[in-house]
Amino acid sequence: MTSEERQPSVDEAPYEQVMERLTDTVEALERGDLTLEEQIRRFEEGVKLVRRGQALLDEAERKVEVLLQGNETAPFKTADDGSEDAPSP
Repeated sequence: MTSEERQPSVDEAPYEQVMERLTDTVEALERGDLTLEEQIRRFEEGVKLVRRGQALLDEAERKVEVLLQGNETAPFKTADDGSEDAPSP
């Protein structure tokens, strides 16, 4: 059984493992010694890992915002809209 077979699927991987696997994927692609088929497979895996990592970060951000509600703390600034809500009075 290889180390890849023991790893949880991308959809179940915790953030730390997502980042580790993404780093390994990028390093493998940068080496340039993979076949075209393997490069495509690793690239597809990388895209899935990025999406999983972003989803986990979004979930963590929502949890922190919920915890901070009522403490007159402004929510996080989102990268896509560039705006920041004003703190609660």
